Amino acid sequence: MSKNNLSKEEIAAFLDNFELSDVRIRNVWAQNKTFIASFWFVNAYVLFYILGHATFPDALIKFQALKELKAEYNDLLTARSVIGLVLLCAFNMAFFFTNYFRFIATVGLAYLLNATIDVITIFGPYLKLDTLSPAMVFYWLRPLSLVAILGCILTFDPES
Repeated sequence: MSKNNLSKEEIAAFLDNFELSDVRIRNVWAQNKTFIASFWFVNAYVLFYILGHATFPDALIKFQALKELKAEYNDLLTARSVIGLVLLCAFNMAFFFTNYFRFIATVGLAYLLNATIDVITIFGPYLKLDTLSPAMVFYWLRPLSLVAILGCILTFDPES
């Protein structure tokens, strides 16, 4: 084993690699109007969904025909709320601090698309206006949230 010591220049070059180079926080208002509206809609949709599920967990399932699915579906809603909260945090952190916003937003879009297909598959026959509860509005707004995330992805300007 050789006893090679690093020079001061080599140590300085090594330590320079760990310095933060461009520390800045993006401003939402510097983006275009479509992005701003989409960004705030996605945040509001996910927050109201999580708060609605946490506050009124039984209001999401008011159908008499679905009583046998209630326990299993409440577990699924709880897990999706946690995943939604994590994705919302990642969505916002990626926008404000990193250059990986489009990647995180695409992951969120894929997750929400999967959740939408699940809801349509499970509750499709039951999603009628006569069985609509106030909490079911979140399921009706889900396609609009998909469009909002897609709008965020397409209109994001990383230089702003």
